[in-house]
Amino acid sequence: MDRAEYLSQLHAQFGVAHADVVSVVERATGRTVAATDRLIRGDEAEVHRVELTDGSVVYLRVAFPGTPPGKTFYEGWAMGCARDRGVPVPAVHATGIIHSRDGERAAAVIAQAPGDQLHEVLPSLCPEDRTTVMNGIGRVLRMLHSVAMPGAGVPDDHGVWTDPDTHHRSYRTTRLAECAHLSAAGLMPNEIDRVIDILERSTDDPGNPVLCHGDVAPQHVFIDHELQIVGLIDWGMWHAGAAVSELASLALANTATDFDAILAGHGDGNTDPTIRRMMGWHAIAQATHQIAWLVTSRQTTELPHAATVLRKALTFE
Repeated sequence: MDRAEYLSQLHAQFGVAHADVVSVVERATGRTVAATDRLIRGDEAEVHRVELTDGSVVYLRVAFPGTPPGKTFYEGWAMGCARDRGVPVPAVHATGIIHSRDGERAAAVIAQAPGDQLHEVLPSLCPEDRTTVMNGIGRVLRMLHSVAMPGAGVPDDHGVWTDPDTHHRSYRTTRLAECAHLSAAGLMPNEIDRVIDILERSTDDPGNPVLCHGDVAPQHVFIDHELQIVGLIDWGMWHAGAAVSELASLALANTATDFDAILAGHGDGNTDPTIRRMMGWHAIAQATHQIAWLVTSRQTTELPHAATVLRKALTFE
């Protein structure tokens, strides 16, 4: 199946009643709901766009059934940490529990980001303006990555964090196990052997974890008319990790020119060969995980692109 069919089937399994959407948003904002629209996108949360009678817009994000409530609450906490450091993050009006037909589900009401979605604007930008925006993304990430975290990954339901060394070893072990899925994406045996060799021989020190967004895509970045970054949304994949890991994901998703502009905004030192090698390791690990996830979720039409991304990651090493 393709991505659209996968999301359609996933979101068809649950749904917050319209009356509950209205009730939660009106309590959180103190204003009256004019219209709601459920957005079938992403696999981190159920999302409803809610227009209020004063013309403003908020979003209701509801965790999938069975998700520990702490996940949503810590997402709001991470957004607050980022905002305190100057990252343009939409305000969280309220968090709470919705008693739905699918059981208790944690929810958050979040303000709409200002500006325009970069995904819509990017194709019309001239090279100079595009560089300005990418520099801005790098500067925002520099602010985000200045937030030290008390552990790695995300805290458990009791607020306990994982030790960085333990988390890194577990992460590497899991990525190595996922290499069993690479042949399903068309990777050749020699390519798979190279991926395994790179993942196995890494002895990189995970370092001190910092706050990472986890999904800095053009759909999640908003800019104003002066090309300033004014919004970074969708924090469902936030985590505490290495800054080079987040940069690696951007290296995979962007052209070399755009990525160099992001690095320039992020700060000096990121062109160091050792750091570049660490980015390469993380890029390969992330691309391997993406293929494994697509195989296990049966999104087979997406595999050729994912294989191309992994081959790109191999060029970073």
